[in-house]
Amino acid sequence: MDQDLKLYDHFDYSVLSCKEHLKKPDPEFYKIALAKADVRPEEAVFIDDKEKCITAARELGMKGILYSGNAKLVEELEKVGVFVKQEVI
Repeated sequence: MDQDLKLYDHFDYSVLSCKEHLKKPDPEFYKIALAKADVRPEEAVFIDDKEKCITAARELGMKGILYSGNAKLVEELEKVGVFVKQEVI
């Protein structure tokens, strides 16, 4: 269904807990995401709407952003050096 909605068209890839059969904040989920991105934890930014998931990502060394809306997300991404084309939002 997510393919029909094109929810992930702006991303190179996605890692979804339902497809990986892991529940966040299981550390293995984040390790799969890091491996798929081929980056070290300190190079990664994890975004979620649940604080416990952000905390787990941070415990592994990732940057974490609590999602609370698109405008705030763009602002928080810019703080960590990720700039988003405005027409994407």
